[in-house]
Amino acid sequence: MDTLEIGTRSLNGSQSWVQVLGEGRHPLLTSAKYLRRISDQPDVEEELLLFFRGSLPDLEGMLRTFQSMVAATQGHSAGLPQLTLKTDVESEAYFSPILEAHLEESLEAIESTALGALRLRVLFKRCNSYNSAEVELPLTPPGGSSQTGGTTLYNHEDLHTAHHGSAVVNTAVLDTNLPVSLRVELTNNFNAQALGNCSLGLLTSSAMGYFPKLDFEAEEGSALSPIASGSASGGAYVQPTWTGNDWTNLLSYQISDTDLAILNDTSLLPVVRFSTRPADASLQFRLRLSQNGALIFLSGAAGLGRQGNLAALPALRLNQTVLPGVEMPNGLQLELQAISSETGSHSVALDSLRLLPQAGFASFTALGGLPYSGKLIDQPAWGLAWSRMAGHELQSHSRFGTEFIIPAGSYGKLFVVGEGISGQAEIERSFSLRAWGSKRRNIL
Repeated sequence: MDTLEIGTRSLNGSQSWVQVLGEGRHPLLTSAKYLRRISDQPDVEEELLLFFRGSLPDLEGMLRTFQSMVAATQGHSAGLPQLTLKTDVESEAYFSPILEAHLEESLEAIESTALGALRLRVLFKRCNSYNSAEVELPLTPPGGSSQTGGTTLYNHEDLHTAHHGSAVVNTAVLDTNLPVSLRVELTNNFNAQALGNCSLGLLTSSAMGYFPKLDFEAEEGSALSPIASGSASGGAYVQPTWTGNDWTNLLSYQISDTDLAILNDTSLLPVVRFSTRPADASLQFRLRLSQNGALIFLSGAAGLGRQGNLAALPALRLNQTVLPGVEMPNGLQLELQAISSETGSHSVALDSLRLLPQAGFASFTALGGLPYSGKLIDQPAWGLAWSRMAGHELQSHSRFGTEFIIPAGSYGKLFVVGEGISGQAEIERSFSLRAWGSKRRNIL
């Protein structure tokens, strides 16, 4: 027999439930009706009609329980209100978060309570889906093995010593035909300066085991001789020099038709890393897309950050949305350009260009920073992004962005980039990344 419970479940694991349907329902309940609705919207409005009998203290306690549940929709201190449904078909319970709730008593409530009866009408809005209990999802870095419990990622992506700044998320273990929303935990493994600003990006692909190339070494895109450096991604950087005050090409890369097809209209955040921060504060950078030499797109220009050795350029989409998508798109040339208003010659030490995907994206701006071994927890389903350090919780960062959602039948890859409080993005800065997801059902 199906069972239905309504109650709260807090972040620390404590739970409080009232079973309203099914064998073993609450002993004070004499009748209950669940008015379920099906909707094509992300949220659905439903109601519960409940009739209780018992002593006055018991009924007062039950009323307080439901009043507390309704109040908990305004915050998370008492736990997140949820519906819990378990059917004869499914072997496990499924939860649906309650976003808003109102409590009504019947007109004769005062008289009925004195006589040992209480009628309640619970009107609520919930997410239009049910989720199973969370399962930690295996992560696989490029060339590595699938693992849970924490995957080590670095602040760059290259082949030396198997350093990678991304990992593929395996959602197949959930056996669901609906999109999967991720909860992510990022641990600061760099035992030096605290973690400052950082970003997480998600790329999705329907091609098993293949993701487009989004990390480009500067030496790959330049005819200049690489300059060896142990503090540079790939072990080297290039230092182009030019004169004049016009836009100048610094790096150039070919984007394949296959990569363009998978990226489709995915938004990408370009991040340029310098081996050393340029001294010329007037420098501006932009990206140019061309096809057979003909200009397709010019991005907006951006200057150096306030501090540090990174420059974030305006987001762009590589694919041409005017195309119908009937066949494979033609490949494109991606160029990094720079301009300076200073006189004389100009020079920059370029290390790498990373395109951070924004199919799902979160930018974390440091408030006080996250010390070594601290954990940054991104929990969008609860509307929370918070940190844990040595048994205490704190707000080390403020969050801006979207949820991390992997569409049904697709594969996901998470990318990370971060810097210290000073703005310096050391390549040896490392993180431990974990992700959780749930089976999702629309109806049970």
